[in-house]
Amino acid sequence: MDCIDETPENKKYREEQKLRMESYIVGRNGHSGKAIKEVYARGEEYIVYSVDDDDESVFVHIDTVYQEDIRGTMARNHKIIPELFRYKNIKYKAENIDMYHSTFAMAISIALGYDRTEDEEAIEIKIKQAKKILNDAIDQYDKNYVERLKGKFFYFFVCLGYASLLLFSSTAIYFYRDTNIVKLNIHWFQIFGCGSFALIGGLISTIIKLPNLTFEKGISARYYAVYAFERMILAFFCGCIVWILSKSNIALGFLQNTDYWPMLATSVIAGYTENFVPELIAKTQTKIKS
Repeated sequence: MDCIDETPENKKYREEQKLRMESYIVGRNGHSGKAIKEVYARGEEYIVYSVDDDDESVFVHIDTVYQEDIRGTMARNHKIIPELFRYKNIKYKAENIDMYHSTFAMAISIALGYDRTEDEEAIEIKIKQAKKILNDAIDQYDKNYVERLKGKFFYFFVCLGYASLLLFSSTAIYFYRDTNIVKLNIHWFQIFGCGSFALIGGLISTIIKLPNLTFEKGISARYYAVYAFERMILAFFCGCIVWILSKSNIALGFLQNTDYWPMLATSVIAGYTENFVPELIAKTQTKIKS
């Protein structure tokens, strides 16, 4: 039992506190003023929840059974506040927000959970356990974040390597455009040029999407190289198809009677927008059928 006199005032406060805590249900507004989206943990004196329109934040509300906080719930919460702040500051490193919130809620439940049979030593052990859960999670999130960054940068630089190689080759061909071998195979070299310029669009797209790219965990560097090759070869083929569709007068006919540069510009767009060529082919197919 709690060591406090059960006065009418205390009894009334406990009844009101119970009603306040019971009001924290999904759909109703929490103390933040926003509707509760999900409840992750609940105790007699605390609740951990998230709200609508804020998927990345989790809130802790403490409402003590007695005004004097004789159970020490607020004191236990204060002891883990440094770890809680550190944990909240690394939420941008979490890929799975629900797991992030669940870990947070588990630590809160361990630290703030009340058992009247526990002594001070047992309470301190629980607080240390809660801190360990948060610190271990922070270390793991940091490690995973660094691995993801390394993977993304490796992926980008491999993409850059593929693109640079083909663009360098295309530039060399341009400077030797008056040689016989280029003149006799001008169409093939133009196709190669369109494919190479499409890689510029592919690189721009990769740079923009890089922060949001996700890869499987624990994959080796060669898989990043394969993914990079897949993205760049897709852009290259899109550029080649732009030339073929234009010259065959199936689509993009407005490029036929223009200089080579508008075709290269269109190739850049095709390389940037992955759906540009597939949608163009689909429209052409529909047009042919009709």
